[in-house]
Amino acid sequence: MLHVSLSACITHATSHNGTTMASVVLHAMIQLITRAATALPRRSGVQKRRLLSDRKGSLDHFRSRNLLLNCTKASMMAASPIFMEIATEEAARAQDGALDEYEPDWQELFADFHKKVFKTFGRIMTTVSMQRGLEWLAVRALPLRVADRLTKDASKSALRKLRRMSGWTAFAKLARTCLYSSAFMYLSQFLFDEAALLVRYARAVRRRRGGGTPHAAPPPPLFPPGILAVANEPLQPPPGAAHDDDLDGRALLRQALLRARFYALAPLVSSAGFAVGSLLAPTVVWGGIAGAWLGDVAASALF
Repeated sequence: MLHVSLSACITHATSHNGTTMASVVLHAMIQLITRAATALPRRSGVQKRRLLSDRKGSLDHFRSRNLLLNCTKASMMAASPIFMEIATEEAARAQDGALDEYEPDWQELFADFHKKVFKTFGRIMTTVSMQRGLEWLAVRALPLRVADRLTKDASKSALRKLRRMSGWTAFAKLARTCLYSSAFMYLSQFLFDEAALLVRYARAVRRRRGGGTPHAAPPPPLFPPGILAVANEPLQPPPGAAHDDDLDGRALLRQALLRARFYALAPLVSSAGFAVGSLLAPTVVWGGIAGAWLGDVAASALF
């Protein structure tokens, strides 16, 4: 319709003055307007999201708000084993029929709490930095749609999906979204833990080459005194892990395979928990986050 009206105007204008140049210019304008009109996206009931719109900045985790959140998260992660130990002790005393009230030694329990918080905070910031680096590489090396899936904000995506779907379809879509978007997070944590395991192995080799024993003098520190001196201390091994002094090649391989199994299966459990939490609380972002966290806890207990 627009094309016909403008063509009629051109015919009327050129019939009076006979200017060929004006006719050419107006005809070119018609072509440009027509192409622009046909290139406009058709509107639908659901507004399309721009690809990579959920991607976080490479240095966003160094902002004051995110630093405070990560510090709080590190404190909670460092304190959770302490309270689990207290709960386990109280349950054991109740099972044995102890009548006296259990009084935990808070000073002993929280003696090295600041060091644990420092290590956990350093692990969080390092793994997030590695995750942002992997996302940067994905945007430049992978197709745009694949990179968008790997950098998507799962919580925001859950709110968008739950507006137009429900039931098992929503569960499958939410679980898949969480699985894709958390892939780099689990990969960075796996690489960090493997690197920490190699550090423990290198420390054990240094002790053995120096003829050291568990009661011998420690080897020279890896870092100078100061805030980095905390890194000179032995890393806390996970439950059931071999001690640094007993960590040989076979134990190193076993621990590496156990961690690989955990990081291969934990995303599946966490994604299922995220989908359940999002369906139970479809209007808030914290539902999926809480479900994913419970999934991680379940995966730690299972694997």
